[in-house]
Amino acid sequence: MPDSFLEVAEETGLLVALDEWVLAATVQQATAWHARFGETDFTGVSVNISARHLADAKFARGVIDTLDARGLPRDHLQVEVTEQVLMETSHSAMTGLRALRDAGVKVGLDDFGTGFSSLAYLRQFPLDFVKIDKSFVHGLAVTGREDAVVAAIVTLSHALGLVVIAEGVETQSQLDSVKSLGCDRVQGFLLARPGEPGAVDERIRAGG
Repeated sequence: MPDSFLEVAEETGLLVALDEWVLAATVQQATAWHARFGETDFTGVSVNISARHLADAKFARGVIDTLDARGLPRDHLQVEVTEQVLMETSHSAMTGLRALRDAGVKVGLDDFGTGFSSLAYLRQFPLDFVKIDKSFVHGLAVTGREDAVVAAIVTLSHALGLVVIAEGVETQSQLDSVKSLGCDRVQGFLLARPGEPGAVDERIRAGG
């Protein structure tokens, strides 16, 4: 699993190269899905990016050029960064995020609530969507505290024009809860587990 090697990749200076490989493979696969299923059934893919990669002044331009060369609509790629990455971003990294967003690439905050950021982060950075960390989703309807936090995130995010995605939805009860709190989208094992491209093909064809 990624947790077993990402720290080593960071320490050895391989994380940027790993990012580049993942991004290239993602765009290649997304292009194939776009050609196969069109705009109606396939709407895009997401990829996480490290702070070190974002700090590269050439990063944003490289992403845009890759999308255009492949013929993949720019809004079919979503770049996700964690709170920790945002806290580590330099001016050049922030410039890169804004360049991506201005070019039509979707930018989102992943695992919101796990770091030291506040709700103010949602208005300070160039974002299109925010993902609520699964730890809040799993605690819904247990103490009531998570319900209040999720409701606050949803309210502020919507006021700022952001799409809200609930992570880690594993039960019907959790799905019902996040829907009632106003989350726009969900992801989690209740819908599907990670799989090979062929398995994703089957789900798209099945409309799921």
